[in-house]
Amino acid sequence: MTGAREYLFAQRWGVAAIVTLPVGFVALLTLLPWPEWWKWVIFERTPMTWLQSVLLLACAAFSALSLLPGLFELPRREVLARLFMTCSFLALTLDERFALHERLRDRLLAPQDIGFPLFPWVEPGNFVLLLALIVFLALLPWLRRAYATGWPRRLFLIAVALAVAPVGMDSLDVHEWSLGAQRLQQYLEELLEMSVMLVLLVAGYRDWLERYRQSF
Repeated sequence: MTGAREYLFAQRWGVAAIVTLPVGFVALLTLLPWPEWWKWVIFERTPMTWLQSVLLLACAAFSALSLLPGLFELPRREVLARLFMTCSFLALTLDERFALHERLRDRLLAPQDIGFPLFPWVEPGNFVLLLALIVFLALLPWLRRAYATGWPRRLFLIAVALAVAPVGMDSLDVHEWSLGAQRLQQYLEELLEMSVMLVLLVAGYRDWLERYRQSF
């Protein structure tokens, strides 16, 4: 009974901390520079970028930790799925921290006027995330094996569904929008991105917690 109580305590308070601390941090990033509420959120190399890179790195850590309990007893496909997710989170961390796909777009793809036929509404070069999302969705029946059944897997699928919105918003050509509309769009996009990361982090945490409990 004590073990069950400790598990529920870790589950509830761990999830509460994962959600409330980042949300409170973003609230401060919005309020402190007021009336320039967007200043520390929408641009690269801001506190928001740092927060998102930390969240993604935490996702990678829990994904890697979930491999440890029963590593040599797991099916090979499940091990490979978790390894793929860990590497994906690490790649997204680097992309968030160093703006890799933005650099690829601005320095290589856009100057060469490279587009993608499947996305005619997208400006040249701004299709990298959309293409990555399509590949990820194609692999989803396999990748869901990286998470335990129950809530961890449900949360993972919810996060994937939510990710469609910010990735789609990122692909929009907003150059003809007013400055105020651009700021609002980018602010909402960053909030949606963080929401996806939080759901993934909760999924990873609960998955690790469940597998850790089962290993004892």
